[in-house]
Amino acid sequence: MRVLLFRGVCDTGGVSSSMRLLGRQLARRGIACEYWFCRGSNRLAEFQEVAPATVGPLSQLVRRLAAGPAFDVVHMTASDPVAPLVGRLAGRHGARVVVTARGALTDVWDRRSCFAHTAISKEMAAVNQPYTDLQIDVVRNSLDVARYTPPAEMASGAPIVAFAGRTTSPEKDF
Repeated sequence: MRVLLFRGVCDTGGVSSSMRLLGRQLARRGIACEYWFCRGSNRLAEFQEVAPATVGPLSQLVRRLAAGPAFDVVHMTASDPVAPLVGRLAGRHGARVVVTARGALTDVWDRRSCFAHTAISKEMAAVNQPYTDLQIDVVRNSLDVARYTPPAEMASGAPIVAFAGRTTSPEKDF
């Protein structure tokens, strides 16, 4: 199986971080992955450590998809501005499209435009469920335990929280 993980921009946010972890976990299970970004960043090397990562214009991805069944699955964030176009092209060329709602209403995904729809929280699934004929499954964001390993000894006193994300966003289920 070959999976393309697509995102318009490779950035420092949680979406890119989750995408990197997903690729790493798929690769550990023997699934061939590639990343594709339309715009790169200084994080690109992190992705290249996991799997081949391309930074290229959408037109180049279109040619790659049109050349033949290069991927079995194309996974992307449901609200990425170019995701509907990439999804349409990938589906036309034999790939199953999987999208994940990560913090926005995405009312363009249904049985005709994708194979599966997931969300990062039950609230995000509830917001999007009325707009699709697919069952939205909740797949929560993960933590990179290889990078953020608990210390060997715990200090006494209050714990230190290094990062919590957008806790004020109701779709994050905090």
